[in-house]
Amino acid sequence: MQSDIQIIRHAARCRIDIEGTIGVPEQEQFDPGSRQVATWERFRRTVEEIRRISDPEVIVNIRSTGGDVNDALLIHDALRSLGGRITTRCYGYTASAATVIAQAASPGCRELSANALYLIHRSVCASEGNADELAARLDLLRKTDERLAEVYAARSGRAKADFEALMGENNGNGRWLSPREAIAAGLADRIVAFEEGIPQADLVVLATPVDTIPLMAVKALNRVNGSQVVMDLGSIKAELCEVISMHARRGRFVAAHPMWGTE
Repeated sequence: MQSDIQIIRHAARCRIDIEGTIGVPEQEQFDPGSRQVATWERFRRTVEEIRRISDPEVIVNIRSTGGDVNDALLIHDALRSLGGRITTRCYGYTASAATVIAQAASPGCRELSANALYLIHRSVCASEGNADELAARLDLLRKTDERLAEVYAARSGRAKADFEALMGENNGNGRWLSPREAIAAGLADRIVAFEEGIPQADLVVLATPVDTIPLMAVKALNRVNGSQVVMDLGSIKAELCEVISMHARRGRFVAAHPMWGTE
């Protein structure tokens, strides 16, 4: 997945889609801009655009396993500075710096997909130098961990030490949490059912075990409007197509195959 931040406005609602690596990865910060997916200049302009959003409702969809913690804090602070109601929604594997952005939501508005997994861990860096330089880097890492634990604690009302302990599990690599575990830990507020995210989507892609697709397709078609499309990536179609053929909105469905793409 490439790094991308898109800002889409619909009437009084603004949607921000954050996908892939957050900001500019440390190992790429000194590469020529042409080699980067997300250059610092592009990222800076995006953060400034976020700060200028005046819509009363902002929905932030996060599909990311992390990236640069400094960039994540910049996005977090930009979102927190907005006057509207901020909802963050995390999908798939949500980890590291992406979880920092998720904490920028308004009270009660940190949402997780029912199929998401959530991970917080101690900060990581790549470094070289003499003993004094490495010692300074280590001090920065420890201060960063402390600051991140404070961000999580501020939203949960729990002790900072609770999050320092969670981040420190498995030699500092953390532990993947289910949606219910993330809520119990104070990292999220509610689980979002599959159908609730459909109104914000232009294309709904069903990539789940084939025996679950017919029911999910019906649920999706029940919620789509005349401009949205639902498609599946299942490898068998007989039962699915029979179910779809009886739906009033069957014209909004495209039956695809996991091997498609070059025909």
